[in-house]
Amino acid sequence: ACEHCVEGYYWDGDRCSECSSVEATKLIYPILPVVLLTPAMLILYWSFGDHFPTWGSFQNAIAAVAFITLNHYQVISILSGANLAIPSTVKSVYDGFTFTTDASSLFKVEC
Repeated sequence: ACEHCVEGYYWDGDRCSECSSVEATKLIYPILPVVLLTPAMLILYWSFGDHFPTWGSFQNAIAAVAFITLNHYQVISILSGANLAIPSTVKSVYDGFTFTTDASSLFKVEC
């Protein structure tokens, strides 16, 4: 982004786009992820810290399926970055899962 655009703009893949005033502040990144992710991690830690007898419960089965699904999409995201001949339509679908391996892609860190 630094090579393509002046300050206050970011490279969106085709051209330089202007950062909005909110994106340019330090509120969005890194403060917002810390404020949102810290409580989320604590809630997940407390709610999934089950003892052995409850490991076979319905809730833990759902959590396991969600974890495997997340891993599936992370592998898809990694494959989209590989040096493979992938059709553009498939690559555009794969690129939609980038946030599963790079959470900062949800924010415009260039701004």
